[in-house]
Amino acid sequence: MNLFMRNVEKQLKARCDKLEGRNIELRNLNDELEDKCHTQKIEFEKLERTKKIEEEEIAHRIKCREETTEIEKDKAVADAERKADRQVMKVKGEYQDKLIAGLEKRGDELRTMYTEILARLPEVNVEIGGSTVKTKKK
Repeated sequence: MNLFMRNVEKQLKARCDKLEGRNIELRNLNDELEDKCHTQKIEFEKLERTKKIEEEEIAHRIKCREETTEIEKDKAVADAERKADRQVMKVKGEYQDKLIAGLEKRGDELRTMYTEILARLPEVNVEIGGSTVKTKKK
């Protein structure tokens, strides 16, 4: 029986050694998987941070582009207003020149008319254009 027991003991010991070897292999595989998992978590967090930064950068660029577009629109409106103001001032200037010329012509006509009227009247002192005019009837 001793021999049988020794044989069984040897088999058990061999099985135990074999199982211990597999256990060590499994622990090593588990450690490798944990390392890979940890590495992937770190990489995933890094990718999330990168994504967040890129999204913020895109949002910033969009905001800058919108502001630039708004500024360009304001500039175009200001240019159009300036152009319209120049045209209005040109027309006003032309109209003012015509109006002044017409008023001066009318003033000259009125002076001439008053001078003629006064020339027909007996001796009257009238002030025309800042100077006193004496007229005598002939």
